[in-house]
Amino acid sequence: PHPMTTLSDPALEESIDRYYRAIAGRSLADWLATLSADVTMHEPAESLPAEGQEGAREAWKVLTAPFRELHYERRATFFSGAGAAVLWRCNAVGVTGGRAGAEGITIFEFDADGLIQTVVSYWDPAALLIALAAEGAEPSH
Repeated sequence: PHPMTTLSDPALEESIDRYYRAIAGRSLADWLATLSADVTMHEPAESLPAEGQEGAREAWKVLTAPFRELHYERRATFFSGAGAAVLWRCNAVGVTGGRAGAEGITIFEFDADGLIQTVVSYWDPAALLIALAAEGAEPSH
């Protein structure tokens, strides 16, 4: 069970769970199934928006290509109206075997069907990639 600070909406809660489970399981099909057809993603927030399922496929590469594993731990979820903000920590294993973590906040907005309409993530993927590269470069003992 996740720590809750506001009344949760079970349908939205399930949508967010599926979103992060699909990333951990590296299942593009499951991940796309959580997104509306006209989803807009800012991954991270300052990046150009990825739009629609085609844009989402590009965003997926950003989330999976540099990592052998990427697992999110949800620290807290705040719900308001048709949206939610998730405070998370992720642990990544890079393609070269380095391990590093990052923290961030992702804002989700949902459509009437409970599909994810907008994703805006506040975090620094570049710092995570640099940490993973440094880790992976160290000789193994």
